[in-house]
Order: sequence, then structure tokens, then C-alpha cells
Amino acid sequence: MKKSTFALAMFAALSAAPAFAAGPTPDFTFTGNVNVLTDYRFRGISQTARGPALQGGFDVAHKSGLYAGNWNSNVSGESFPGGNGLEMDFYAGYKGEYKGVGFDIGNLYYYYDNARYQLFNDDGNRVGFAGKKYDNNEVYLGLSYGPVSGKYSYATTDYFGLNTEAGVPASVGSGKSKGSSYTELNFSQEVMPKVTLNAHVGYTDVKNYKELSYTDYKIGASYDLNGFALGAHYIGTDVKGSNAETFYTVFSSSTGPKQLYKDTIVLSVGKTF
Repeated sequence: MKKSTFALAMFAALSAAPAFAAGPTPDFTFTGNVNVLTDYRFRGISQTARGPALQGGFDVAHKSGLYAGNWNSNVSGESFPGGNGLEMDFYAGYKGEYKGVGFDIGNLYYYYDNARYQLFNDDGNRVGFAGKKYDNNEVYLGLSYGPVSGKYSYATTDYFGLNTEAGVPASVGSGKSKGSSYTELNFSQEVMPKVTLNAHVGYTDVKNYKELSYTDYKIGASYDLNGFALGAHYIGTDVKGSNAETFYTVFSSSTGPKQLYKDTIVLSVGKTF
């Protein structure tokens, strides 16, 4: 959902154009985005079983700073079984700036149509689905200054449905995961014409399931090719321990186990319009 590269291109084009009197600021602005990636990584963990993703969404913003939007991506049926292989995000919030510091506060709901946790017997075979869905709700607060931004997200529901009823082994943890959080720090800076350097580090704190907490990181660059953002980023995590490694692994009879937390390089092409 990032639009910084496209915005830079538009700024350069407008700077080169003849000057005209500025028109009135519209009450509402509408933007859309579409992206194709070699892997959909959410907080360092693959959501597509290390396969490609097609993503897209739209935003509606009011000149007051209020905004709302929707974003969608395919996801793996192995990671989100029982659903239709689609993640739909719905969000709304308010953003602005005070003395050079940008702020963004809002709510984000993750929806996975009918996807539910699987239940397994003692032999490791699936015997059905638990009642717990993967849907998740978070409130967030973001701050930015120049090329640096930070964001804190707090889960107001069980973290992507994780609790004792989800059927996870007791050795992983127990109880509710409501109150889990994600803290991130980001850097984005144009280092040469049309080339933007990106860096990110984040920490997932899973309440009552401490072994599932981990750090993720990303570094790479994007290139503005006539309004298309071409990206290449190295993404990794520090997931460790048998319980966490098993939890962040999916198993398929056709392909075998896939470790979703392993370091990788993600290539992408996107367009904002």
C-alpha cells in the first residue's frame, strides 16, 4: 500500500511543467494500487506458502485527514485452511502533521472468509476444524519525521484467532492472545534519481505465546520506471525454537513442509493510480 515512489515521480513531472494557478483542494481524493510479488511476506512470514501474490486495493481520503480503504491479497490455503484463499483488509483512520512530525492513527481489520484453525489428533493427522477463525483486529499509531517512520499496532482481538480453542499444543502456550502487538521502524529515502532505499525492522510480541514472538527485518530498494515501482528486498526473521519453527511451517502431502519464516528475496512490481 506504499505510494512514495509514485508520489516522487508525480512531483518531478509537475515540477517540470509550466506553472499554473493552483485550483481549490478537492474534498475527497481516490487512489488505487495493484502489485505483483514473488512472495507475500507479512511481518516476515510468508502468507502464500512462499509462492507469488497478486494484491490490490483503494483508498478514499478527505482533506480533513480522515481516510478509509480496502486492500486484498491471495493467501495460501495451507496457512489459512477452509477459506477461499483471500485476505481482505478494511481500515480507517486519521492522519496529519504537527511541526514537521506526521501522525497516523486508525483501525485495521483482517478478514479471511471462513478460514479456521485445523484440529489434529495425536498422530498429527487433521481431524477437522476448530471454531476459531483467523480474523484479526488492530488499532495502530504511526509517527514519521523525514525519511524515518515508526508504527505500533495493538490487537484488540485474539491475535489472528490464536487461543487455547485454536487447538495449538499446550507447549506453545495457552490462554488468549488479545493484547499482542507489533512494533516497527522504517526508513525510506531517495538515494539517486528514481531509486529509493528501504529498510525495516519489526518485533511481533504474541501475548501468552512467548515462543512465537520474533523479530523480522527487510532491506532493499525500489526503482520508478515510468510510474511503475520495481522492487527487490531481502526479508528475514529470527524465528527459532522447535515450537515456533513448527508453528510457522505448513505441511502439504504434495510438496512436503514449507518453512514460512526462512530468509528470502522478494521481487515486486506495482502501480498506484
